[in-house]
Amino acid sequence: MEPRWQTESFTASDGLRLAYVVDDFTDPWTKAPALLLVHAAMGSSRRFYAWVPHLAREFRVVRMDLRGHGESGIPGAQQLTLERLALDAVELLDRLGVERVHLAGSSAGAVIAQQVAIAHPARVATLALFASTPGLKHGKQDYGGWVRRIAAQGVAAFLRET
Repeated sequence: MEPRWQTESFTASDGLRLAYVVDDFTDPWTKAPALLLVHAAMGSSRRFYAWVPHLAREFRVVRMDLRGHGESGIPGAQQLTLERLALDAVELLDRLGVERVHLAGSSAGAVIAQQVAIAHPARVATLALFASTPGLKHGKQDYGGWVRRIAAQGVAAFLRET
């Protein structure tokens, strides 16, 4: 049997329709923290479906379909930038009334999640990145060095530097 869920949508500030799913199995009398999952390129919100039973017990899980993916609208070339994709995530959080979010992304979704954290650090409670890179500009590096820099400067300063 094919899994079923209720896909919702909203219109982004540039007019494109974006789809998302909210899964929340928490006690209705509690205010569960929100967790936004951002999928990789060529994926959709369905990619995280197997995680929902575990995560939605503790979090209000929001799974978005990126532009041109899943059930979201297909953008023009000018509408497909990293900044626009990050803004889509922030606009979705605004629509849902989420002030602060736990943010997780996979591959290209992790790059988008990093951009959200850089542009809106007060909105991100935690950041989890899967199958991604911190966007290092330099080839081979002393990776222990960047760990020390993160510890000393914080993640936002490190990401701006790299």
